[in-house]
Amino acid sequence: MRSLHTAGALTGVVLLAFVTACTSGSPAPDASPTRSSQEDTVTIDQTQIKANEIADAVQALIPGDQVTSVEVVDDSAGSLLGGDVDADSSVVEWHVQRTISLREPANQLQLADHAVDELGSSGWKVVYDGETTGAGGRWVELTRDADEGYQIRLQAGDDGSTPAVLSLAVTGPTVETDGDAAT
Repeated sequence: MRSLHTAGALTGVVLLAFVTACTSGSPAPDASPTRSSQEDTVTIDQTQIKANEIADAVQALIPGDQVTSVEVVDDSAGSLLGGDVDADSSVVEWHVQRTISLREPANQLQLADHAVDELGSSGWKVVYDGETTGAGGRWVELTRDADEGYQIRLQAGDDGSTPAVLSLAVTGPTVETDGDAAT
């Protein structure tokens, strides 16, 4: 009888130690959404905010004394699929697009190269790098694991070409909505 009581007490102590270890105040593991769970965990409003924050950060990489104006070309949700696949247009992503006009003559390509280098040093990876027109400009697309699902696109003409502009676009991850978010 005594060994059964001792075994039960020992089991209780082991269970208590296990429960205490699991709730010892250590931080919970990071529950960041993964690509497969983005649609269920992120709202379109959250992607709007983050896409604009990223666009602001990229725009800040262009020296203010070189910028004459910034035109917001797009800041809206857009349906990805439509048609039979997504008849209610509920699968959307947030788009931010800005045209940054530069003081002429501008070193557009040099400014874009600097921004791409800075983004690279903060973890953004180039996924596409090519010419804009075959005449020399640059079109670069970047992503970053820490900002899963977000993509930056920078386009620049050759240094000295006119009009002197940089095109900046940020696209957020796809999000499942109720179909009312796409505009």
